[in-house]
Amino acid sequence: MDLSKVPIKEVIAVGTVMVTLTGFYYSTGHRLEILEANASDIDKNAEQIRVLREQSISVDSRLERIDEKLDEVRIKLDNVETILRFAKEKDDG
Repeated sequence: MDLSKVPIKEVIAVGTVMVTLTGFYYSTGHRLEILEANASDIDKNAEQIRVLREQSISVDSRLERIDEKLDEVRIKLDNVETILRFAKEKDDG
């Protein structure tokens, strides 16, 4: 085959297609590497979120217990105030 008989337009067209496909191949590989790195970061973040969620649930349960204890303290304080009022009224009356 004699290359001098091949029209230059065909050579340019074939070359353009080859360069385009080669660029697509390498850029796709690069994009896949970036996506894999991001997926790895997401996995790490998901684990951290899971741990934080567990800690949050633990804190929430502790806060609920504290609220219950505070309610008990308020009731006892109300009882003490009632007793003191009753004692004061008894002393005054």
